[in-house]
Amino acid sequence: MVEWRRAGRDRRREQVGEPLQILRRTSPGAAVLVDAAGVAANFQRMVRIADSMGIPIDDMTTELGQQVRQELDLARFETAQNSAVNK
Repeated sequence: MVEWRRAGRDRRREQVGEPLQILRRTSPGAAVLVDAAGVAANFQRMVRIADSMGIPIDDMTTELGQQVRQELDLARFETAQNSAVNK
């Protein structure tokens, strides 16, 4: 799923096929793939709208923000290195 999303996000059409075939073989059905694609597309759309409007994100350096990050173990994700709170 992650590789499929990355290929789509980066508009690398030539690299979408293999992850998509794996998803087709391992997913419980086509409806799951459609839902996953919809969620990914909606998330990307929302982020782009927020970025273009300059909407600030919540202050994740607060005690509550730190607690949420720890409970969800958000630092385990590869993209956490891009977060200012992890630098």
